[in-house]
Amino acid sequence: MSLIYNYSYSQSTNDLDAKNGFKSYKLGTPKSILLQTLRLEKNADGKYLVLNNPDKTVFDLNVQELWLDFDDADKLVSIFFKIKIGEKAGKVGLLGPYLSPLFGEATSGGMLNQSDAYEMWTGNNVVLMVVYDYIGLKENWQSTILITKKEYYKKKYNNEF
Repeated sequence: MSLIYNYSYSQSTNDLDAKNGFKSYKLGTPKSILLQTLRLEKNADGKYLVLNNPDKTVFDLNVQELWLDFDDADKLVSIFFKIKIGEKAGKVGLLGPYLSPLFGEATSGGMLNQSDAYEMWTGNNVVLMVVYDYIGLKENWQSTILITKKEYYKKKYNNEF
């Protein structure tokens, strides 16, 4: 039984690596290619807000804002976006039931503090993290979804420790 579980887990993390992004956004894409179709606005942290995001939904939920982050070579290394699941919390709940069939069970997860939780899927090359932020009203959740190159994620947070 253990061999079957490990095989299916391996297949799922391979699917995460094969997906390599979110919809039309693929990690490793040069910024110059994205600028051919997207309007980007840089913030003080060096991240770019997509002003004309063509991918407006995920799992029938509206993408509120989408941000991109590039490395020193101007290649896409992180995609993150916010969705509000409050009005559909009864229908959707956590996104895990939607992501698990695609990428297997979350490789980690838990509470970040008293009101926020996370789920994470870690492939060989790609990390997918969903942070659930409780924003004050019953069943009023906002989720931030991060898809990033594993090497970039490790490098960025390794410097913090």
